[in-house]
Amino acid sequence: MAQWGSLPITTEKLRLYRLCRDIYVEAETLANGDRFRRVEVPWKGHTLHGNLHLPAGGNRPAPLVIIVHGIDGCKEEHLATELCLQDAGIGVLGIDGPGQAEALLLDHILWSEDFYRMIGAALEVLAADPAVDTRRVGLFGISIGGMWALRAAAGDPRVRALYDLGGPINTRSFPRLPFLIKTKMCQVTGARDAQTIAEVLGKNSTESDAILSQVACAMRIMHGGRDRVVAVAEKEWLRDRLLHFGHAPEVSLEVIPDGDHCCTGYAKRIRDDLTAFFTRHLIESGRSAATSG
Repeated sequence: MAQWGSLPITTEKLRLYRLCRDIYVEAETLANGDRFRRVEVPWKGHTLHGNLHLPAGGNRPAPLVIIVHGIDGCKEEHLATELCLQDAGIGVLGIDGPGQAEALLLDHILWSEDFYRMIGAALEVLAADPAVDTRRVGLFGISIGGMWALRAAAGDPRVRALYDLGGPINTRSFPRLPFLIKTKMCQVTGARDAQTIAEVLGKNSTESDAILSQVACAMRIMHGGRDRVVAVAEKEWLRDRLLHFGHAPEVSLEVIPDGDHCCTGYAKRIRDDLTAFFTRHLIESGRSAATSG
């Protein structure tokens, strides 16, 4: 709650976030030992920070899922999902990109239109870690993080699977969003007037055949039928375009009829579904390839 945009960035807000982050790091270090570590990713003269959870046992190097959260999220809030994937034998990196949580509040890094490139930058860092297999990567994109994850997956053969939860194909509808989201948009971008915000919103889009024709990973789309932020029709269009190009080995869309944006209240169902999806494409597909080889 301390990092929400509805609260001004004050000394107290920064103290609260830093306290929560430090407690999280201490707790996960105690619980996981060397299976948890902080990851530092160089970014335009600054440093982005992530939390890496590695699975138990001898499954090393482990496949990796990167969680790309939304504009109002923070990496620490997705621990339950990280632990679920960790138990399935998958390493997980939760990271705050430019303009998000730790990057914004403690390191003063604002959002930039090449946000999606931070995913590749993180993979370059983790490629040097013998416990991680960066040739078997999945992306879990949440809300606008789904759009950034899709952009990062285009043309990157390391990305084998992408799970999209509530991702828009553009941000043209964002001016109609609640005040809480608008204030957060101003914080993460540094925009202070309607014209500047409109310019920022115009730079967010995957509504492009040049991008979608490069997507060659498996794609699973989970969406709420009552999502007032991203219309179901947008996700149907995305599914159909990816099927049209035919480069993705799997493209599926499931709509939860009474689900809202990012399907609040369906956390367990989504965790079970995404864990099965990533297990199939990052672990089982690798075994099949090894057997056939």
